[in-house]
Amino acid sequence: MKEKTFVARQAAYEKVRDDIIEMIRQGQLRTGDRLPSEKELARQFKLNHQTIRRGLADLAGMRIIERRVGSGSFVRIGEAELDRALSQPQSQEVGAFSTAPMMGVLCLTNYDAFAAELLGHLHRLSSARGLQIMIRVVNDFDDNALLVTQQMASQGCQAIIVPWTRQGEFPEALWALKRTSPIPVITPNLHERVAGDKLEPGWIDLVRMELAYRYFREAGHERIAFFGPYEAGNLTVSRRLFAYTRLANEAVLQTHIRLVKPSSAEVVLCLDQWAPLCEAAGGLAVICYDDDCALRLIAGAHKKGLRVPEDLALVGFNNVALGKMADPPLTTVEFGYDRLAEGLVEQAMAHIEKRNFASRPVFGERMIVRESCGGVQRFGTSAQRIADRIVHEVAQKHGVETETPCAEPSALAG
Repeated sequence: MKEKTFVARQAAYEKVRDDIIEMIRQGQLRTGDRLPSEKELARQFKLNHQTIRRGLADLAGMRIIERRVGSGSFVRIGEAELDRALSQPQSQEVGAFSTAPMMGVLCLTNYDAFAAELLGHLHRLSSARGLQIMIRVVNDFDDNALLVTQQMASQGCQAIIVPWTRQGEFPEALWALKRTSPIPVITPNLHERVAGDKLEPGWIDLVRMELAYRYFREAGHERIAFFGPYEAGNLTVSRRLFAYTRLANEAVLQTHIRLVKPSSAEVVLCLDQWAPLCEAAGGLAVICYDDDCALRLIAGAHKKGLRVPEDLALVGFNNVALGKMADPPLTTVEFGYDRLAEGLVEQAMAHIEKRNFASRPVFGERMIVRESCGGVQRFGTSAQRIADRIVHEVAQKHGVETETPCAEPSALAG
């Protein structure tokens, strides 16, 4: 019987990695050279951004390149040092015996769909870079949290990431923890910090809201509402509410605002009060605080016999898994999980390696068009391309970079 020979197929991200290594070997890339942007590499290799990032993550884990959030990727070594770098042990699975740096992740107990997505991205990114990760959960940033940071430090953690806070706030207790922790504590205010004086505080919420508002305006909606949770002290709600009011004023449109407590009865009451708007020609468009709020409205609409999107067009935020399975599937502004996770890890590594952390604001969000917003019915096959173009234009307006290309002329032009 003839023996079969199996040939291992090279993964796409491995080709990205190996091609860049070969360019360094041939002297086409030298120490300090900046690699093309992820968007340009994706175009050249005809691959998606995630595959490019994985290839670059491999190179970073091998210490061949250095990745600086918002600034790009830079070659760390030249042709002469390449063979030595390639001979070093490669990344190991997280949790295995390793001399790789260990980072801690300190999570608050307010664990929701957003937190699950962000934690997943942090875990995958750390694994791709061969970093060890230790996760601990605390109720608050109190004396017990300080004790936990001390324990994590004693077990080998060299920096701690706090991936989220409650209601988007940064309480004094967190700053106290940063000051007293035996190792650096990295907080998730990346967008605000890197912007410096260039952009106003809370600009990221304004930009997210503007994406949804502009999409509804291009779809022809004259009645656009905001729906969110009634949570005193929720800084993110306040910022998005301010952004919504500002956008309505600029468009010279009436505001329709409802903030409700976590009760299905309050959602039904809200829809009762909005019924005349929903039944009018064109229906009512609603920008929801997040996907969870949008899903509550979809459930309430089914109870009231309202059609989504014909009577009630909806957009949420964060792209949680349940949104894809909603009836109808939920249109959402996807949070830039990759960018935030990468920024947190890069800043932690900068502390560990005692080097500067340089960055600039990059807008990683993308609007994902599904059936709930009415865009597919209004624009047909152009629905997603129009959303991508709006992301590009809004990011350009605010002076930040985006990976989303400009793909469709404005429906309001001329």
